Amino acid sequence: METNLTSARNFFASFAVFALMGFLLAGCLNQSGSATPTPFVKDDSGNGTAPTPIPQVIGTPIPTVTETKTGIDKINDTIASIVPDGTYQQDANYSYPKGTNTVHFSVTVDGDTVTNVSVTAVGELDPISTKKVADFGAALPSLVVGKKINELNLPRNVAGSSLTNAAFQSYVDALVANHGSVA
Repeated sequence: METNLTSARNFFASFAVFALMGFLLAGCLNQSGSATPTPFVKDDSGNGTAPTPIPQVIGTPIPTVTETKTGIDKINDTIASIVPDGTYQQDANYSYPKGTNTVHFSVTVDGDTVTNVSVTAVGELDPISTKKVADFGAALPSLVVGKKINELNLPRNVAGSSLTNAAFQSYVDALVANHGSVA
């Protein structure tokens, strides 16, 4: 009895292995039944998002495609982007001991990298705040230009200003959260 049970187990195990191998090999074959991949060329519609199969004629060379990214690759690049390329601007308010200041932030992003940044005071500020905002605006580009937008790590105090710095960091965090990837 045990021999029959062992034989049945061996049979089913062998069957499962061969069935699995069959499924794996079937996935390697194209519709014609050969293991040769079907060549593709860029879609003639101009958008390059849908590859068009070309017939293979024996002795005819297969055309090459100069563009290396498919439509899927381009979509994945866009999804992977932290913040789409562009210039983002916004006024931000922050409180300080004598009231509230308003500053204007402008950040240009290309390939998730900060390429330009500026900070300017909005309206009339007291002389100390005006100097701190100007000093912060002068020091900021050397700290963020060339860095990834989601990897900015500013010190707590930049050019004597911690409040403008905190407002800028909040602005960048909101920028990433609001314009960032949907992935």
